[in-house]
Amino acid sequence: MVLKRYKHTNLLRTLKDILRTSKAAKEWETTYRFFLAGIKVPRPLALGERRRLRFLRESFLLCEEVPGSTNLGLYALNFRSPLSRDKLHQKRQLITLLARAIRRAQGQGVWHDDLKASNIVVKEDDLSFYFIDLDGAKLRKKLSLKEKVEELRCLHESLAPFINRTDKMRFLKEYTGGEPAQLRSLLEKIKHFTAL
Repeated sequence: MVLKRYKHTNLLRTLKDILRTSKAAKEWETTYRFFLAGIKVPRPLALGERRRLRFLRESFLLCEEVPGSTNLGLYALNFRSPLSRDKLHQKRQLITLLARAIRRAQGQGVWHDDLKASNIVVKEDDLSFYFIDLDGAKLRKKLSLKEKVEELRCLHESLAPFINRTDKMRFLKEYTGGEPAQLRSLLEKIKHFTAL
């Protein structure tokens, strides 16, 4: 199990929390909604809040740990150059599966709001991806191209030390399903994404 604690020490935020839902409660609601929708997130187990005279002092969210998983940012450390042939093959497979996972999640209306490598965990036995830290995330009917691009930019920046131009193009081709028109449209929006 994974326990995420939220400390409430800022006076202004403490006053606001009298009238609004806590971050832990927001993340519980979002995680549970994603879980029910079949989006890969850790199963939420419990939510707790500690208040004194209605003032929120502390809150927490308890989720099931994804067995055999590693933070994507840490997992990417396995692919620093130079790479053996086997490692290169594993890296390409990882990029392909990550692109599919992001495309599928965005197709389901997932807006993470902070889609970086540290907010994704990799289940190592089957290279499946789970989204974590969802307190700012939303489930929408459809994401705009601008929203999709912003999520991709955030992910790219977090993985920049481990990927090159070829890796980025591999990701984008898989993400767009290999359709030239979609790829061109996406590249126009995120030219910096393919820059070395």
